[in-house]
Order: sequence, then structure tokens, then C-alpha cells
Amino acid sequence: MSGPRQGETIDGVMHMDISDWSEFQSVVHGQFPFIYRGQRWHDWLLLSRIDRVVEVNRSVKNMDVDALRRFLIEQQLESFLRVTRGMLAGIRETLGEPEDWWHLGQHYGLATPLLDWTESPYVAAFFAFAEEPDPFMLARNSSLRRAVFALSGAAFGREPSLAKALKVEGLPFRHYIKRVDPITDHNPRLVNQAGLFTKVTNGRDIAHTVRGQYKGVTQQPALIEMTFPEEMRKEVIGRLDVMNVSYKTLFPDLEGAAKFCNTMLGIR
Repeated sequence: MSGPRQGETIDGVMHMDISDWSEFQSVVHGQFPFIYRGQRWHDWLLLSRIDRVVEVNRSVKNMDVDALRRFLIEQQLESFLRVTRGMLAGIRETLGEPEDWWHLGQHYGLATPLLDWTESPYVAAFFAFAEEPDPFMLARNSSLRRAVFALSGAAFGREPSLAKALKVEGLPFRHYIKRVDPITDHNPRLVNQAGLFTKVTNGRDIAHTVRGQYKGVTQQPALIEMTFPEEMRKEVIGRLDVMNVSYKTLFPDLEGAAKFCNTMLGIR
């Protein structure tokens, strides 16, 4: 059975193979609002780090994965709260909701139930192409491509007119995918990256959730997967640098400065 045609929407998901920069620009300048996520490989599931741990246990016989997920999330948050005692003077009192702690931890590499997104398609493109090629992975699977995902604002109940047009009056998956917009002054990277997060209450891959909630929908997509050939990396990094989208602007610190120099060294 053949896969979807280029630009075809199936169950609310559209796939597009992008071959040049102008094509990418034409896609992301559409009329509907989206948030974006860049990934080094197109076949990575749209899962948070905690949900990746849960996912590998879904095939285990008699495993209650929902109970496992609840346990992991509870234990991880309690552990982070305990271990950070004495480290957050002036910050701890500003962290009220669990999401506040999660996005703080996410910034420092904590495994959380949050998945990083951005309001900028160009920031997402940067994260898709930032890391250097992995010859080992490409040797194992030459079909691997870079990817940018675009998730419609209708997912969060912000575009009721779009939901109505799709004949999904109930704003179909707002109960499964939550948008988290941190209000914080202690993470300049998040501000520069126009960053936000999603939190999936059922713990499943976002594409899987969209397909389930938009089954049969072939009109305006709720999720767009754009994939790019590895050969576009030098061009994309160069074009984004001209747009002032690079490590030095997205990571306004010494680490960002060092990574910027390393990236430019590698593509010259």
C-alpha cells in the first residue's frame, strides 16, 4: 500500500517533503496559526522524555502504562523539588504550579512531561539543522531526513472557526494536548526562542493523538510534517544566520557563543 501523496491530508496530518528554502517559506506563511518543533530526525516520535520511557513499556504484557506514567511523573517532580533545596533563592517562591517546575527543569535537562515548541518556524528550522550530520545513523538508514512539525492553534481551542470548518465542533483534542506558556524572568533562552511547551495528558505521541481525534479529516491539517534532505543543512544554517537566528541569539550566553563558533566552523 502506497503512502500519502505530497501535501495530502490524512486524518488531520499532512506530510510534505521540502526540497528548497522557498518551498519551506511558502508553507509556513499559511493563513492559519501554528506552533513549530524542529527535530534532527523525522522518525522521532513527538513525545516528551518521560513519555519516551513510558512508550518502551507499552508492549510489556500486563503493564498498566497509565499507572506507570502517573508514578514516574509524581516521583520525578518530588525528586526535583527535594534535590533543588537551597539552589533556588529568589526563584522558588515564584514557582507555584507543577508546570512552573517542569519548564524550569526542562531548561536544565530534566526529563519532564513537556515537549519543546516555538512560535517561530525559523527557530524550529534551526533546531532541526543545528546538530552536525551523524554518519553512523545515515549509514544505517540513508532515508533519514531533518524535520519541522507544525501544530495548528485549533488543537488548543484557540481557533473555533477552524474547528467548525473541520466539522469537529468539540475542539477535538484540547483534552489531550495542553499548551503551556511559561511566564518567567529567569530563562532568557525561552524568550529569545519564542518558546513554549505542550503537555499530552494521555501520554501518547502527538501525531498518534491527532490521527485519532481527526480520523477521516482530509481538509485543513491539524499537524504538518515537513521533512528536509540532509544536503540542505549548510544552506539553511546560512540563511537563518542572515535572519539573526543562530546559537548566539537563541542561547544568549557563553555556551551559545561557543556553539555558534563551532557551527560556523563546521559549515565553512
